[in-house]
Amino acid sequence: MPRRRSSTGQSLAQVIENASPAHLLDFLRQKDEGFKAIAAKLSGFETPTEVSDEAGFRDAVLQTMADIEDIGIKPAETECSRVLLLVEGKGPTSLSKVAQQQLNAEDQAQLAEQPDDLARSLWLHINHRRAFDDAVAFRNARIWRDGKFYSAFEVDVFSAGLITAAGIDRLQLEHAIRDKLKLPRACGITMIDLPKESEHPKSLLVIVRHPGPLSSIAEHPDDARKRLHFYLPQHEVILIFTPALQRIEVCGDTQRTRTLVADTFAETVLRQDISAKPLTLANYDLSRFLSSFDLPLPEVDDVIIEHIGLTEIELQLDNWTNRIRLSVAAKSDLSGFAARYVDIDRLLRRSIGIARVSIGLGYRWHFSDATTLLEITITGRNRCNLQSQRDPAVRSLGRRLLMEWGILH
Repeated sequence: MPRRRSSTGQSLAQVIENASPAHLLDFLRQKDEGFKAIAAKLSGFETPTEVSDEAGFRDAVLQTMADIEDIGIKPAETECSRVLLLVEGKGPTSLSKVAQQQLNAEDQAQLAEQPDDLARSLWLHINHRRAFDDAVAFRNARIWRDGKFYSAFEVDVFSAGLITAAGIDRLQLEHAIRDKLKLPRACGITMIDLPKESEHPKSLLVIVRHPGPLSSIAEHPDDARKRLHFYLPQHEVILIFTPALQRIEVCGDTQRTRTLVADTFAETVLRQDISAKPLTLANYDLSRFLSSFDLPLPEVDDVIIEHIGLTEIELQLDNWTNRIRLSVAAKSDLSGFAARYVDIDRLLRRSIGIARVSIGLGYRWHFSDATTLLEITITGRNRCNLQSQRDPAVRSLGRRLLMEWGILH
């Protein structure tokens, strides 16, 4: 009879195949309830002393996994999938930024001694679980920016550049969020200063972990009787405040929670009177370009618009991953260009969405003879480069145009 294989161990198998034997045993034999079944099975394993013995060691570990029921594998599989999040893409830099903030010098040195990204992720999981959880949360926030769990708010605060994690009253913010969300228990907050980089200004990361609504699940005990287990699931809200951009970004399960957390942060930390001036939530609707690439020339009182047109569009075809991008120079006409080389009507009929557009604008103020070029780029429903414009007059002009075209809501 062939040996039974667990159906929930893909990430676990990847870690077993790629981690060093020492890191692997330390990780799988953690004093954690989720690793209890695996740790018991691996109690007699020893780290191989010769490189030539490692292949046999990994095979033996994999065979041992096959003898464990799925209920004993699932927790380790879940943790392995989180470990791997910090190994690829934005994971390693997310881990590094959090470790710099939360680990002391000695632990940072030990982390730096680990041989590769997988070893660093495993080491942090083993030795500093809270920092590991925060690194995963930060990585998710960077990935979720283009998704439905993300919202961006604008805040009129010009003196917030000195705000740091150390300067915020954590308990006051915790109590304020608990009151605003009407939570049955206290929430936990982690705050991390994100330094300035070439592409990103200095920011503040706030991770809020709070209880969700009381839930229950029917457990299956040894006596097979029905037994309900009641619990409060933990939810995460991740907030990034960037003073230079006057922007609060929030990732979380629901729009209501994102808005309430952003409002509470603005009131408690930035001292903004939300009742007098609510935060501005911007959503972008690009659906007009699924019928036409043309943009009407609007009339704006204080500005002379000299030319305007779509310069780039990225269409999603058949599914969300297949894409085609059309682009032209700043003063060219994408509509006319596309008509000469592709069947626009057929292209738009096959499109299920728009991932990105760029609009080229040539304008001059009434009091000036100089023409200024502005490119407005919108990605998905939530991101627009106007948020990075330091001149409030230019930001206002761009938003007025987008609202005139029915793009900005």
